[in-house]
Amino acid sequence: MSLLAIADLQAQLQRRDARIAELEAVAGKLFEAVTMVRDADEDCIRDHLTRIPPTARGLIDAAVADASVAGVGATS
Repeated sequence: MSLLAIADLQAQLQRRDARIAELEAVAGKLFEAVTMVRDADEDCIRDHLTRIPPTARGLIDAAVADASVAGVGATS
């Protein structure tokens, strides 16, 4: 493999690593937002207010659980 090809691969890896870091940051922000919505829904349940439809709440709970298993938000 030529030095030029190696340099190109290194550049590709750097771009990939930068993109992964960006996506991880977005995932952390989405985790925080979804968790906030879930917690607000819990407050509405407690206060006997209108709450999120059960189907949407199920998706939120599943997303929070999946993200927690994957380690998203672990440093938050």
